[in-house]
Amino acid sequence: MHNRLFNRPLPTFFTSGLLFFISGITLLLFLSANNPEEITTIRFTVKAPPTGNTQGVFISGNFNDWSPHNPKYKLAVMDDGSYAIRLAFAEGKSIEYKYVLGDWMFVEQDEAGNDIKNRQLTVGNENIEVTDEVARWRELDADGMIRPVSMPGEYRGYSEMRYDGWERFSKYIEVRDGTRLAVDYLRPTRNGEITLKAYPVVWTHTRYHRAFEREGEIAAYAERDPGLQRLLRHGYIVASVDARGTGASFGHRRGDFSMAETLDAYDIIDWFAGQPWCNGNVGMYGGSYLGITQYLAAGTQHPALKAIVPEVSLFDLYDFVYPNGVMRLPFIEEWSKAVKALDLDIPAARVDADPDGSLRQQAMEEHRENIFPLDFVRLAEYRNSYIEQMNLRPFVDLNPQTHLKKIREANVPVYHIAGWYDAWPKDALIWYANLHQPQRLLIGPWAHNGWDPFERTSYFNFVSAERHRWFDYWLKGIDNGIMDEDPILYYTMNNPAEHAWNTSSNWPVEHAHHASFYFSEGVSNSINSQNDGILHSGLLPEDSGKDLLEPDYTASSGDKSRWTATHGGGFDYPDMTVNAKKGLTYTSAPLDEAVTITGHPLVNLWVSSMDRDFDLFVYLLDVEPDGFSRYITEGVINSRFRETQRPGFVNMGLPWRRGKSVDVSPSPVDSIFELNFDMHPTSYTFPKGHRIRLSITTADRHNAFTPAKENPFPIEIHFGEMRGSHISLPMVYEAGRGIVHWVFIGLAVVIGALMGLGYKKK
Repeated sequence: MHNRLFNRPLPTFFTSGLLFFISGITLLLFLSANNPEEITTIRFTVKAPPTGNTQGVFISGNFNDWSPHNPKYKLAVMDDGSYAIRLAFAEGKSIEYKYVLGDWMFVEQDEAGNDIKNRQLTVGNENIEVTDEVARWRELDADGMIRPVSMPGEYRGYSEMRYDGWERFSKYIEVRDGTRLAVDYLRPTRNGEITLKAYPVVWTHTRYHRAFEREGEIAAYAERDPGLQRLLRHGYIVASVDARGTGASFGHRRGDFSMAETLDAYDIIDWFAGQPWCNGNVGMYGGSYLGITQYLAAGTQHPALKAIVPEVSLFDLYDFVYPNGVMRLPFIEEWSKAVKALDLDIPAARVDADPDGSLRQQAMEEHRENIFPLDFVRLAEYRNSYIEQMNLRPFVDLNPQTHLKKIREANVPVYHIAGWYDAWPKDALIWYANLHQPQRLLIGPWAHNGWDPFERTSYFNFVSAERHRWFDYWLKGIDNGIMDEDPILYYTMNNPAEHAWNTSSNWPVEHAHHASFYFSEGVSNSINSQNDGILHSGLLPEDSGKDLLEPDYTASSGDKSRWTATHGGGFDYPDMTVNAKKGLTYTSAPLDEAVTITGHPLVNLWVSSMDRDFDLFVYLLDVEPDGFSRYITEGVINSRFRETQRPGFVNMGLPWRRGKSVDVSPSPVDSIFELNFDMHPTSYTFPKGHRIRLSITTADRHNAFTPAKENPFPIEIHFGEMRGSHISLPMVYEAGRGIVHWVFIGLAVVIGALMGLGYKKK
């Protein structure tokens, strides 16, 4: 909206507390580094059109963390109708700024209605006056009134923005077993006066500190999230609670997502609903851990919980930690390290009744009994693993999926939000498929931390608008039309901007049909991999063959992946050519026309090896004309997990491994066997002239744990008439295509099915 600072990830996901802590220290160091004796005073005067019922004019820039509504930077109204403020800066400082009406929805624009570049100024050694002029305000009409809009990613004018600030309160509340939990709640204010009106409460149940404290300054959760501030200004009370055994709360944890923590959520909702400043309607917000706790809270079936908006949240703990038997140990190690530091070493903010921090210190002493993820993952390889010394079945007792029936029965309206490059887009789709209450699903081009590799849409702006629409509808009864829209909104990456966002009434989406791309002998002349094989669409190749995959344990999809982003690391996939060279590749010819896929790619491999236990990592890649290989999605499997079972929930017909000890056995050494599994869902367009590539490696050292073997046996990948290793892509065809096209597609599907039956009989 104004610069890349505004679009940086906000701390709503894993290790969010650490990010608050670091940013707080950085700000304080910045302030202390400015010598007050070397300052210059600048008076800003602004001529601007009417502002209607908005909050006034603010100046926002790199000097105040681009806050759109910091009261210290609100301009005063002059007698002539202009606005003015006097600010002091260090000599020589380069500043960038814009004018805004308390919310980035209402930022200044040029006369044509376009966002302008940041205003810039280098501070000299003399006091000066700067006069600026604003042509118009975004989203306001000529009279300065808000134009009502309610559509995906945009929302304004349906509820009044009455408040310009908030007051923070913090206290301990006691839950049913006597444990005291630290609670922050922010109540809206106008002109410094707190509202006496009762409003809905929206809160989050976090294990990443509800607030941080540094030298007496407190950075509350909501005060770092413009989307939550937007709710405050529109008449919501925003709250956050340290989960038991974390932050300033007392108690200890027998692992994350425990039943004790879930029952706490019921008691917290009960307390909020009973306060005189709450109108009895409660909602929840937050992503990742803070999203999962929303599902669990819904499962407690408290009648006051009226709506939730869980973002980037997992469904099945076991399928995440051991997807098809491959261990995500790097994530567990990094996440455990981060949360252990938060629980034991990094203090959260004190509550108001704890001026000396003694209560917080007592609480942190109780945290030393916590069980952290790494404590049990190494001891629990299977879904039914039981750890006697902990009296714990981690993948049952700590698994969100376990609560599915109660969550469904609660009938709490849910807005699921996910990203194609997150760790859990499939999980969001499974949540959606298994719940029957009023619900919506949004999947954008985002990683776990909100980063968009195509840099087209701001996660935080988009989600803030959707969250506001959802809460207005369900907590305030405002009919803004959100429930009249198609329930599924998804982004097709690499599509032209005008066709990027799409809607659907169901999943899989309309006009999506799986088409098989088979492995074949030959050379694509596109990469120097172990085989440089060919990937082609159409019928099974008549000639049988095989490729030899030599294990290379240095293979990696990168140290800034969808997995590292999940525990607070970066997200930026490299050219995947380097990784693909360490394994087998199958590459198509350059595409004659663009190809769009939306759904779950399916991988079918026929393999053999003298090794009875090996991992395979399969990547779907887009090869650009210059050779750059772009990561699209992936799937993994361990050879011992080759047998599939039926899940006890709707799995959209995808292959599923239960993962109990009785389901797993060493792979045979005297036969060729089949491995079939799904990749993470995606929606992506391969442009004309690009190639589709599938790469197969035996390790992903930055993102999964595969024990290296001194003299590993090679793995044979078989293809051809008898054993057609292939990938099946969910191709999206436009509804308006001709009858000949659809007849051809229909024949191809029928012939493929008949041939598949024939080969199975053989």
